[in-house]
This record gives sequence, structure tokens and C-alpha cells, in this order.
Amino acid sequence: RRIILKMKEQSHESEFIQRKFSSSLTVVFTILLSLGSVYLFKTYVSSDFGNTIVISTFFISIVFMVISFWIAAWILNKKDGDEKMKNVSDPIKEGSEGFIFTQYETIFKYALVLSLIIWLVYVLRTSTNDPIVQKYISENIMDAFIPVTFLIGAFCSGLSGYAGLWVSVRANVRVAQAAKSCYNEAIQICFRGGAFSAIINVALALFGISVMYLALYGFIRLSVPNELEVPTQVIPLLLVGFGFGASFVAMFAQLGGGIYTKAADVGADLIGKVEAGIPEDDPRNPAVIADLVGDNVGDCAGQ
Repeated sequence: RRIILKMKEQSHESEFIQRKFSSSLTVVFTILLSLGSVYLFKTYVSSDFGNTIVISTFFISIVFMVISFWIAAWILNKKDGDEKMKNVSDPIKEGSEGFIFTQYETIFKYALVLSLIIWLVYVLRTSTNDPIVQKYISENIMDAFIPVTFLIGAFCSGLSGYAGLWVSVRANVRVAQAAKSCYNEAIQICFRGGAFSAIINVALALFGISVMYLALYGFIRLSVPNELEVPTQVIPLLLVGFGFGASFVAMFAQLGGGIYTKAADVGADLIGKVEAGIPEDDPRNPAVIADLVGDNVGDCAGQ
């Protein structure tokens, strides 16, 4: 029996080492591929320092997205708790995902309306007198592209918020399960769950901006093929909508989740504790589950 147990432990350790090695190889391969692509871009496409920074940012964002996926896989590989834990965590998980889908559906409807308003504002505004802008970018392209960047920013913000929430509601129960046997492992899962949200958020922001910048650079180069280098100061004029769209979604997600969780918290305290005599944060009180759903949506997704 001891020999069998020892063999099983060695097998688990071997599988863990193989997964770790495979993940490390993936990250190293992505870094090397990124460095080679940056070199090729600088050599054959553009030697401008600003463009080199942008293409480097693009590949850095890809590297960190790969790292965030590795962190998520590491978290999901941990034990997800016993039946009692799942009876509490599953309703929170289902409620959080249902809440954010409903909220994002409403937010993106307003985002579409606001993008049309932004387009109208740019169409009706006074024409720019900058000769550099007029040479490389037509008024119609500028009018159309600003709302597009707004929607892309909103999409990236919503995607990063949902990804952070998706991992957090699954990491929570794994932290509780790990705390039963090892506090060090529980803290690692906890911090890596937060690290995933932070990394994927920044990586998607850099990815979205750099992709739009490079797409615009390619479009301008094709429009004016005789120019050796395109003035880089022209391109940021068309990217102002990205940050506005990202902030728009994040703000409403945080406000909606915050208002929801405060209403549930007050309901849990007044009805559960005062009238029914249920202890605070007792999962038998449905308002406690609703409170934790709002916490996940407002804090994990919104922020």
C-alpha cells in the first residue's frame, strides 16, 4: 500500500512538473516569437521609434494574456471544495454570471446609442484646419472611426470585466478549500486570482489600443504609398474614443453592482438579522447570496 501511495505521489508530481514545463515553454516561445516579429517589423515595415514602441506593446500584451491564461489554468486545477462549499458557491457563481450578462446587455444598448451621438457630433462639428490631418485622413474617415474606437473600448472593457469575474467566482471556493489544509496555498490562489483580473485588464487595454494604432498606420500607408514614413501624431486623434468606451462600461458595471450589493446588504441586515434572527453572512439568507453577487459584479468586474 505504501509503495502504491508513493507511486501515485510521484505520478502527480511528474504530471505537475510536465504541466509547469509545458506552460513555461509556451510563455518562452511567445516571448521569442514576439521579439522576432518586432525585429522584422522594424527592419521591413517601419524604423520609426514610435511605431517600434507600439508593435512592442502589441506583443507584450499578447505575452501577458498568455501568462494570465496560465494563471487561470493553475487556479482551476485546484480542488473546488466539498459539497457544502459548492452549495454556497454555485448560487453565487450562477447569480454573478446571470447578473453581469443582463447588465452588459443594457450597457451595450446605451453604448450603441452613445456611439451614434458621438458620430453625429463629429459630423456636425467644424472641420479641422490641420494640414497634416487633412493630408492623411479624410473627414469622413475620422467621423466614422471615433465611434468605432468607442465600441472597441467598450467591448475590451466588458470582456476583461467578465473574464475577471469568471475566474474570481471559481477562485473563491478554491481558496476556502485550500485554507482547510494549507494557508500558504490559499494565499497563493487568492493573490493569483486577483493577479489574473489585473493582468487581463491591462493586457486587453494595451492590445486594443495597439491593434487600432497599427491598423490605422497600415491604412494610411496604403492610402499614401509614396510616403516613406507617416507622421505618428496623426493617429492618436482617432483613438480618443477607446478610453471613453472602456470607462463607460466599467463605470456602469461598478455602479450597478455597487447599488445592487448595498440594497441586498441592507435587506439582509434588516430582514435576516433583525426580524428572522439569522446570523450575519449566513448563506441560509438569500439576501446574503445576492450581496455577494453584487460584490463580485461591482468589485471584480467593475473595477
